[in-house]
Amino acid sequence: MPNNQTKANATRAETVNSEIGTFEQIYCRQNKCSPDKYERNVFWNCLNHPHLTPAVWLIFQVHSQVFSLDTNLINLVSKTTNLSDFRDTVEGYDGFDRLHPDTNFFRRTLNLRISRRKLITLAHQVFDQARQP
Repeated sequence: MPNNQTKANATRAETVNSEIGTFEQIYCRQNKCSPDKYERNVFWNCLNHPHLTPAVWLIFQVHSQVFSLDTNLINLVSKTTNLSDFRDTVEGYDGFDRLHPDTNFFRRTLNLRISRRKLITLAHQVFDQARQP
């Protein structure tokens, strides 16, 4: 059970993170990309199978809605201000993804989607780098 000092440290860390911005703002600042490029950049950085990028690119051009669950998740995490909220958002979305009627052949069978593990790893990198002076 966390003691008062642990709670105070967690609150202080969340305050610092909210002062430096949302995940999207921090990501864009660190990667020198405009906010309108955020969704696409994160999508390509977190692709589950990078060696299939050409196939995913083609499908994305023709049927971008195939990846709507991925882009929705990327947009949901964009407003988080700390790793804990980011992780909660990703984990909360996991059950929705499995039950969602839009899951399709590309996602389920070919596994063409973003990797949640890569997304959380990216969040670690972004928030850790943002905390450094």
